[in-house]
Amino acid sequence: MELRQLHYFIKAAENLSFTEAAHQSFVTQSALSQQIKNLEQELGLLLFNRIGKRIQLTEAGVLFLEKARHTLKNAENAKQQMIDFQNLKIGVLYIGVTYGLTALLTKTLISFSEKYPLIKVKISFGTSDELLEKLKSNTLDFILSFQDTTDTKTITTIPLFESFLVLVVHHSHPYANKTHINLKELSTLPLVVTDKGFTARKVLETTINKHKLPLNYHIELDHVPTIIQLIETGKWATVLTKYTTEHLPYLKSIPIQKNKLRLNAGIRYLTGNYQKKAAKVFLELIFDKLKEND
Repeated sequence: MELRQLHYFIKAAENLSFTEAAHQSFVTQSALSQQIKNLEQELGLLLFNRIGKRIQLTEAGVLFLEKARHTLKNAENAKQQMIDFQNLKIGVLYIGVTYGLTALLTKTLISFSEKYPLIKVKISFGTSDELLEKLKSNTLDFILSFQDTTDTKTITTIPLFESFLVLVVHHSHPYANKTHINLKELSTLPLVVTDKGFTARKVLETTINKHKLPLNYHIELDHVPTIIQLIETGKWATVLTKYTTEHLPYLKSIPIQKNKLRLNAGIRYLTGNYQKKAAKVFLELIFDKLKEND
């Protein structure tokens, strides 16, 4: 059994396509298919059902996928430890981030790249739920996100700061002069809201439902920059964390329910996983940037 065979198998399982897996692995489809066939012969089990040009994981394939990922991650960790001995001269850092923490990420990324220009950094944006799934599948080193709950058995969380939900409007919006807004008034206001996968949406809906009020939204989006562009027109309002928009001077943040709708920003990584030296340095820089803003 070879590591490349495990890599090919994982790519095929994730894409359910030998063609796409071969493309992503920079090999021919016939070479990839043969290596997976050799792996199946060695295991004495079929990992895929071949249905014409389509493939599906067998029951054995589903079980083996978790083991294969774990094996490749252990191999990557061993390799990374050797890389660390080279004093951060080479390596790749995989970071996941929710849009609300983009400003913090950007400031840190600039400092990190200046100090360690040869370390590659790959950034993935997504909702907290999406990023947690990627983290659990070992495709990210750590994530920066707002979260209301965390799986403490598998995820370690380092708290960063507390923020709260606010009503966000443009200075030309009719509500721009308000100093605060209660939930009943908020429930009647037409909103542009984030997708249900966003923590801000979860906290908002949970609170609204608890008080048996409706959520009156006209537009639902999974892309915060587009939401902000709509808010800039002055026609709509939205609900986001205060930290998300406080650096945008042309938008007004109005406290909701006396700032009771709170969220925690944090760094999250897999419990027990080897932490790259580059990741540890990056996290130290994050806290340096937070201190600068105090």
